[in-house]
Amino acid sequence: MTSGPSSTSKVSKPHGEPFPTIRVADIEPQSSEHKWLVDPLWLAGGVGILGGAPKVCKTFLAAEISVAVATGGHVLGCAAQLTGPVVFYGAEDSLPALRERFEGLATVRDLTVEQLPIYLIDIATLRLERDDDLCRLRAAVERRQPR
Repeated sequence: MTSGPSSTSKVSKPHGEPFPTIRVADIEPQSSEHKWLVDPLWLAGGVGILGGAPKVCKTFLAAEISVAVATGGHVLGCAAQLTGPVVFYGAEDSLPALRERFEGLATVRDLTVEQLPIYLIDIATLRLERDDDLCRLRAAVERRQPR
């Protein structure tokens, strides 16, 4: 019994330059002021998904996080550390329904929707596996510079 490749198997040879690597100890630690978008709920550069069964308040929680980031407020007792514009895509709700949600969240904070730098993506379907949709999303993000 041999542990290496058999004489009949093909061993692929590397193509091109290897990916660059860096020893983890040589990386400067991230400053705590830029670590969290909402401390300690959402990392500043983090990507996540709010998932769950229908009607368990996924959109409401996403809107709450959005308002906290847009205004420097709190969500679930957690403070937004980095504030600024938000780009929001509510896949299951109409634009008027989303406006109503944001109006309610603004009102309890003594704000108006006009004071919120929150921008809704105005399309019926967004498919990230489609190159055109991904390019248009990148362009919207580039234009609004969300947090």
